[in-house]
Parts: sequence; structure tokens; C-alpha cells
Amino acid sequence: MKKIILILLLIPIVEAKAYYTDYTEWEKVKQLPNMAQDLIETKEIKSYLWYKKEKIGKYFSQTENHGDYIKTPFWTYSDWSNWSLEKPKEGEIEIRKRYHYQTVKPILWIRLSNIKTEELKFTTIKIYNGDKQISFQIHQQKEQVLFELSEPCNFDELEISFTMIELSNNEKSFKIEWLYNLNLPSCMETTTRYWFQGAWDVNYRYRNLMPNQIIWEDIKTTLEKVEENPHTKVSIETQYRNRSRLQYYEKEIRIYDKEYHTTMPTDYPFKDLESEKKQLYIRTRKKVDSIEKTTYETNFIPEPIKNAKTLSKTMPPKEEFNQEWKNAMIASIQNDQSNEREKNNHRNLKKGSFSFFSFTIFLIGIIVGKFSKVKKDF
Repeated sequence: MKKIILILLLIPIVEAKAYYTDYTEWEKVKQLPNMAQDLIETKEIKSYLWYKKEKIGKYFSQTENHGDYIKTPFWTYSDWSNWSLEKPKEGEIEIRKRYHYQTVKPILWIRLSNIKTEELKFTTIKIYNGDKQISFQIHQQKEQVLFELSEPCNFDELEISFTMIELSNNEKSFKIEWLYNLNLPSCMETTTRYWFQGAWDVNYRYRNLMPNQIIWEDIKTTLEKVEENPHTKVSIETQYRNRSRLQYYEKEIRIYDKEYHTTMPTDYPFKDLESEKKQLYIRTRKKVDSIEKTTYETNFIPEPIKNAKTLSKTMPPKEEFNQEWKNAMIASIQNDQSNEREKNNHRNLKKGSFSFFSFTIFLIGIIVGKFSKVKKDF
């Protein structure tokens, strides 16, 4: 009876092992599976976008909105605007005059025609283009004399002088013309009459002639000053352009790496905490009951127990159940616990409690057998 009480007192302090397989590799999941807590391990990895800082700048005029840019002490001028007839309202303004002008077609010929007397002679002929005397060729035709000029002349700068000789006192008359060419009407012309005997010096300039058909050339434009005169008409246009003072503004921007990282990547030293991204990882294992453990761990052999009989994997006969067996059983369990702790790093086995109910049934069977033997002894 004392032995039975001793065994019952030992029941609460006996502990056993719960055995597990090794954990699987870590895998990424979107949500936790429905598993017991002792069969799963989890970890959460946080990754971020990383960036570097750079400064960019831009010039703004005084009227432009610079937004979030910050003013610096640097400034410059803008390029000049295009020339316009409208005067700008701001900036540095530049003014110029533009000249549109037309000139009269130049004179190439002088013609004397309708000469009334055959006695009239022309001598000492001189032709001037402004202050310069120019050469010419004479083409004598019936009732006319043509003077071909060596260079084009403006009609108001052309001058011809000559001496007329006539012995009679009759009326002398002729027509004089400034010609563009022989196929066009005259530019200017006049008809003169004279009464003299002997020699007579005459001089003709445009003031002595009347306009007939003045032909103007196409309009030309220049920035050089052009003076208006009888052979040139001018219109002047005022043009404006401006340039603005530009202030330099700058701001700091972020240049991001394209990928998420858990640690700082090269060249991107700053972490954007707002870009945090969490990723869940799990690894799992299976629970192995005590009967399956022999197959699961074939290399487990308990060490010999000092001062006790060698234990068999099968239960000993009832007649050998004595105090020595109880001591040996306790020592074996404690020895198992010590060995399992040493191997825990390799196998990742988790300590558990042996089923109290199963162990109780096991001991009750032993006690009942022993009690039957005692009864027979009586």
C-alpha cells in the first residue's frame, strides 16, 4: 500500500516531451494561416524607398510666380525680346529707328530732240553727276542727239551744260529729256526756245525741267539713317525691345531609387518613412506524438543509467516493479530532459508536457496489476 501511495505522489512531478519536426524555410505570405501557435513562427520585414537630395534652380522675372523656390543672391538679364512697334512696360528698353525708303529709277540717257534749225550747233558739252563730271557717248540721229551716260544718275543730281552756236537770228528751239532708257517714257522733260545770234551758253538741271513720268523703285528697308530728297522718299518707324532682370531661385528635390530596400542602398542615404511597406514571412513545423518519435528520430539512444538496471523500451515484468525501478525511471526521464536540451539547437524541439490523462491511465494499470498480486499473496 505504501508503494501505491508513493507512485501517486510522483505523478504530478513527472514531465514528458512533445516532439516536433524541423521548421520549413521562411516564405512570404499575405495573411497568417489558421494554425496552432506552437506550429508556426512569424516575422515582419519592413522595407522603404530611399532617396538622395539634389538642388535645382531656375531664373524668374519679377512678375513671375516662383512657387516653392527659394530666392538666392544671384541674378542675370534675360535675352533681348524681338523688336516690336509696341513699347514695353517693364525691364530695360532699347529703341531704334527703321527706315523704309524708295528711290527714283536712275537716269541713263539725255536726249535733245525736235531741233528746229539745222544751223544750230552744240559744242563744249559737259555732264555732271552731282559735283562729279562724267563721261558720255554721243549718238547723232536725225533731228535728235542722244547722250549715253557712263553711270546711272539721280535725276535731281544730273546736270548738262553746252554752248550753242547759231549765225542767224532766227528762233531756235528743241526738247530736252532725262530718260531711264530708250523704251520708257521720259522721267523729266522740257521744251526750250531761244533767239540769239552767235554763241550762247546754256545749263540744264532738274529744276529747269518738268516731271513727266517718275518711276519709283521697290521699297527698301535699312537701319542706317536715310535723308529724304527729291529722288528719295522716306518713312521712319520706331521699334522697341526689352530685357528683364532675372532672379535665380532654387529648391531641394528628392531623387528616389526605383526599388524598395530594408537597408540603405548605395548613393541613396535617406529613408522615406512614409513609404514603409510591410511584408509578412512565416515558417511552420509539424507535431509528432511520442509513439511516432521512434520513427522520426532513429538515432536517439538513452545513455546508461548509473546505479540502476539498464532500461528496456518495453515495460518490465510486474514482479520487478520495485523501488529500484522507480528510481531508475525518474533518473531516465531526467537524463532524457538533459540530453534533449543539448540537442535542442540542432532539432528545434519544443518542450511540452506529456498528457496527464494518458500517463495516469498507464500508472493505474500498473497499480491494479500490483494490487492483484498482493491480494493473491494473502
